[in-house]
Amino acid sequence: GRIHLELENMMYGVMSRELVREQAMIGMLGALSAEARVARFLVSLSERFAQMGYSSKLFNLRMTRHEIGSYLGLTLETVSRTLSAFNEIGLISVDQRTIGIKDVDALKCLRRLPPSRARSKLPGRGKAAAPAEAPAPLLAAL
Repeated sequence: GRIHLELENMMYGVMSRELVREQAMIGMLGALSAEARVARFLVSLSERFAQMGYSSKLFNLRMTRHEIGSYLGLTLETVSRTLSAFNEIGLISVDQRTIGIKDVDALKCLRRLPPSRARSKLPGRGKAAAPAEAPAPLLAAL
């Protein structure tokens, strides 16, 4: 690095950016709800893909849900439940490891999810809510 000054400067720049990013993550872990952590993680990942020249709206998660949970200080179940809830209310689309960002602005400012009962009444849920509500009468009949 000392022989090639440009390389040394680039390395310092990369390390500096990573340290700043890690400090922001540490601050986020203590201050945000589980839903907000997952939302910020997705936004951050989306922005990093865009910086590298890839799609910021559709990408594959290379990490497992367990690894994401470990990174964010959450359990596997919380990460899975949160991704499902984001999918349910239309913020993202989820297909195995493929994530489609539908509303990046909402993810950026998300603090908490509405309660699950309120989510089913959100606008735009129309006929999509019918299959999820179908088992209730069946259970009532038992």
